[in-house]
Amino acid sequence: MIVDFYNKVAPSAPLLLIFAESKNANGMILKIYDAIMRDEERQMLEFWGGSGVSFKSIDEFVAAIPEDDDVIDIRLNCDGGDCLEGWSIIDKLRATGKTIKATIEGHAASMASLILLAASERSGYKHAQLLIHKPYFPAYTLADAYRQEDLERLARQLEDETARALDFMVERTGADRAVLEALMNED
Repeated sequence: MIVDFYNKVAPSAPLLLIFAESKNANGMILKIYDAIMRDEERQMLEFWGGSGVSFKSIDEFVAAIPEDDDVIDIRLNCDGGDCLEGWSIIDKLRATGKTIKATIEGHAASMASLILLAASERSGYKHAQLLIHKPYFPAYTLADAYRQEDLERLARQLEDETARALDFMVERTGADRAVLEALMNED
């Protein structure tokens, strides 16, 4: 059973198988089932038998869509990942001018929740989960020495990324900014 995204979340809520070039009645299906990452990381993971999703992999998917196919059908079961790569993916999908539909098949967390919002038609299975949170730097990325000005710059980057995510969520859902920000603070 599919439940409507808005009823579930907003505005009332207080392997290599990056994609499968399969088709349904609506056209191509884009399956995002792995972490969103830079292409260099994705290639290294694939070398060792893993997988990931990058702007390049999405760009290749978009290039393979027949011109007469006006729908991109996204299926999500993803933890999220790299913000810059995710925003590039969102921009690429929206720039196609095609109707974008998205379904959460398991979970759409972090950056994947924003990719969901690139779609004009959004839904999720009955037990699907959606997670939004404030951006952060994973601990493994901070393995260096930092001066005060370095940490202040990093804090500004996080503030800017939080504002960008909130702006996009408000634009795409019509939800109250304060409600969304409170939800982001819960995780």
